[in-house]
Amino acid sequence: MRVVIDANVVAYYYREKVKCHSPPGTGPAEQVIQRLGPLDTAIIDSGGRIKAEWGDDRRVDEDWFGNWYEDQLIVGGVSIKEVDDCKDLIRHLADKCGFPERKENRWYLCVARALSTEQGGRVVLVTEDVDFFDPTDKGRSQHRDRTLDRQTGCVTRYLLRKEGIVVRTIKGFLEDCRDGH
Repeated sequence: MRVVIDANVVAYYYREKVKCHSPPGTGPAEQVIQRLGPLDTAIIDSGGRIKAEWGDDRRVDEDWFGNWYEDQLIVGGVSIKEVDDCKDLIRHLADKCGFPERKENRWYLCVARALSTEQGGRVVLVTEDVDFFDPTDKGRSQHRDRTLDRQTGCVTRYLLRKEGIVVRTIKGFLEDCRDGH
């Protein structure tokens, strides 16, 4: 399956695998990343924006990331796709749901939209960022946790209904995989 993976999932994987911390997300990011290559391919934009966010040295070690990324390209765990800036989608989500229009998050949506259009169907975006569910819950930890647990919000509903994009947390993605979705 071709998926879009947010930088927070890669950072969580780094913290679990390299730093030996317990999973900081809703589930073990390591299980998401281990699927890359044999089962899934993470699609990123050809402009390098997602790659840059994944490898941000505030999130992961630069040397580790370079090696991991090259390995993923070799095994087919990561693939690069040309995408447009999907300004109409971003503007709509900003106006209706409060999605942060200027943040780099928009590129995950542009890749997911391009895949959905190409495939004519369901594309999964794996993230722990509340902006992809309900941006109004950002900074409100109780609301944020509930939103991530339910995997729903203004953004997710619109993306599923109008774009064929399914937004899942780590836990939700892994549950879907176990259930055969």
